[in-house]
Amino acid sequence: MTGTSSRGPAALDLARQGYHVLPCTYPIAGSCSCGPSCGSVAKHPLSRLVPHGLLDATNDEAVITAWWTAEPHANPAIACEPSHVVVLDVDPRHGGDASLARLETDIGAPLETAHVRTGSGGDHFIFEANGTPIKSGKLDGYPGIDIKAKGGYVVAVGALHASGQRYAWADTQEPQPIPAALLALLTREPAREPRRPAPDPCRPAGGKPGDDFNARGSWDGPGMLISHGWKVDKTQGAETFWTRPDKPGGTSATTNYQDSGLFYPWTTSTQFDAERGYSKFAVYAILNHGGDFTAAARDLAAQGYGEPPRAPGSTASGPDTSGTASSETSQNTGPDAPWWESGPSFARHADTPAPIALVEGVLAGDGFTVWHGDPRTFKTWHAEDVMLSLVAGVPALGGLPTGGPMVVLYVSNEDPARRTADRLVKLA
Repeated sequence: MTGTSSRGPAALDLARQGYHVLPCTYPIAGSCSCGPSCGSVAKHPLSRLVPHGLLDATNDEAVITAWWTAEPHANPAIACEPSHVVVLDVDPRHGGDASLARLETDIGAPLETAHVRTGSGGDHFIFEANGTPIKSGKLDGYPGIDIKAKGGYVVAVGALHASGQRYAWADTQEPQPIPAALLALLTREPAREPRRPAPDPCRPAGGKPGDDFNARGSWDGPGMLISHGWKVDKTQGAETFWTRPDKPGGTSATTNYQDSGLFYPWTTSTQFDAERGYSKFAVYAILNHGGDFTAAARDLAAQGYGEPPRAPGSTASGPDTSGTASSETSQNTGPDAPWWESGPSFARHADTPAPIALVEGVLAGDGFTVWHGDPRTFKTWHAEDVMLSLVAGVPALGGLPTGGPMVVLYVSNEDPARRTADRLVKLA
């Protein structure tokens, strides 16, 4: 076995510095301890010890000692968000060194903070998070540099790379605040065109195929995980643990974690992004239609999902949210029609005068609109999407025309100010 000494002391040392750590797989003769077909060798959470991946990260020394007693060779990793750090991950194999030199020129100073030299010859620059929402992902305009922040983790000092080289400190100083010029780059959004999806003639007028599939479909049904080679590893209450195709065992993803109703992959070795939740409809679209949601909706409509399309020239009293195959919103097609189960619904009070539409078919400019639904059906997210769309003067909820741009007063008695601000940043 490559690397015979325990990496537990390195994990404990990181915890004592305030980092939240978790055990990851480790190399065995150049392959991953999880098996020879792994596409993320010695870099993914050790699911036997941390079944929820980075969500199980801790700085509790008793827990960490137990983990490395059970798996002495596990590679330590740092979960960024609970550790209150943001990491720039520089990969020279994808042009990271050149991008780093250009980045330092652009911000007018070298990166001076805690610095780890990785086993592959790359770099981790560890900065102190200051509460500004920063998304994990690629640093736009700088190939080979990734941002590890909320929902991200990095393999840490003391770990062993598949090459046989160890991760080691290059600068042991404390993580420093993010320089203002760098923070501006980390928080900027790439320019995007407003979403203007084309109408889908096969989309049902009321319950959409994707919404209906989310409500009635199953993770192991036709066209879903099992038919594409995924295997059930184990079940725990309502949560199911899955093994990806071509992997002999172990957990690669879960479904219904904390009753979320979502597919949550941990591995980077599939067509899904790791550490992100997917609805049943999204999984179906990716597995069967390469992520083409319109094609997936047509397919599901042909299988009987969703309500039949309206006949040409017919009318309906509910709004028609054109252009999305699954909006997570609900439709009401008459006063006696049931509210759709998978998401919130829209209704206008019957006694209000003829409305001036702020959002076509949904939100009146006088009177009021009642928007209701079951818990955890994204009502607040949709309300905030509408509010931001009105401010910006762009279509709301994936395609509904709005009367903006305009000034909007948004009052929320549900969430603390910081959570609301975080949501608005993500939606914007």
